[in-house]
Amino acid sequence: QNTAYEISACLVGSEMCIRDSFKSWPLDRYIIKTMKLKRILMHTGRIFLALYFLIPGIGKFASWESQLALMETHNIILAPFLMAIAGVTQIIGGISLILNRYVVICALGFATMTILINLNLHDFWNVYEGVNAERELQNFFKNLGIFAGLLLLASINMEKS
Repeated sequence: QNTAYEISACLVGSEMCIRDSFKSWPLDRYIIKTMKLKRILMHTGRIFLALYFLIPGIGKFASWESQLALMETHNIILAPFLMAIAGVTQIIGGISLILNRYVVICALGFATMTILINLNLHDFWNVYEGVNAERELQNFFKNLGIFAGLLLLASINMEKS
């Protein structure tokens, strides 16, 4: 009986490829599905974080007076100037994140903005007329979760560089 080597040298390579791919096929399929899911989750998370900033950025200009009144209630100095900067930053940064551009810079910038907003607008430890401290506490902790997500987004995208 002839061996595979005697029949054809290329047949041996083909048999080995078939054998090797057959043994690892379920694992390979799992890895490919996992990588696809990871990409889907990353893009979805990045886009929702982008919308979290883009929509309020547009809202700052759409309802300028009420947004300005909120800042003035919290005794923010230069409120109109700071609100305009925040709105433009949120719009440009939100669009950049949607387009998957400058992700690390945007994520770290938004993380900084989120902490500054927490300390100045969701300062539940201060009492302001017409401001619900419980709601500010809830917003404060919600923003800490957003802050953590932004740090993760920046970290993951740093690895890609």
